[in-house]
Amino acid sequence: MGIAGKIDIIILSALPVVTEGLKNLLSGENHLNIIDYFEGYIDGLELLSNRRIDIVILDDTSLGQAEFYDLLNKVLRNKFNPKIIIFTFNTDADFFKVIINGGIRGLLHKKVGKEKILEAITVVSANGVYIDERISNLILRHNIKETLYKDITEKLSRREKDVLTLILQGFENKAIAKKLFISTKTVETHKEKIKDKTGISSVKELYKLNLSHLDN
Repeated sequence: MGIAGKIDIIILSALPVVTEGLKNLLSGENHLNIIDYFEGYIDGLELLSNRRIDIVILDDTSLGQAEFYDLLNKVLRNKFNPKIIIFTFNTDADFFKVIINGGIRGLLHKKVGKEKILEAITVVSANGVYIDERISNLILRHNIKETLYKDITEKLSRREKDVLTLILQGFENKAIAKKLFISTKTVETHKEKIKDKTGISSVKELYKLNLSHLDN
């Protein structure tokens, strides 16, 4: 904790509109001490190396995946071990699982309001983990789809999985045959086997279940 028990927070973003917006949103909270924001990340990282900060709110806007992971690792390796809340528009469930396993404490979608941001800060500052509802639902749907897809595809041969994947991408029989270097009749045979093994009356019923592992 900072002076007089306040929670010291630094906002790291490449966009002044994000840092200014968050600072203005939280400035009236007496239990928070929002450190002067930095335009970019270099000065913020330097401050983190010289001062104990309770929470880092890290905005991933304008960063490629490799750049973001590099920046995140630098914050995670900080000797003062600040807690990290990611502020994001990202919708990639795999990305979220990677960074959660990496040690971040909070995930906030940028559409959340002030109440949720304050709730996240309270939970994270108390050594908890906070994932807002929008992101947690996305991760849950992804996990369910992965499980259901696995349940279905584990019954299939490798070639049947190839055919199913292309069907879920929207390819018709002729295009599938061309891509897999097989005849359209063979494609139809694989489709019948897929239906028999999975117990569905039509392969396209998978669309209704939204089980494609390619849309996460």
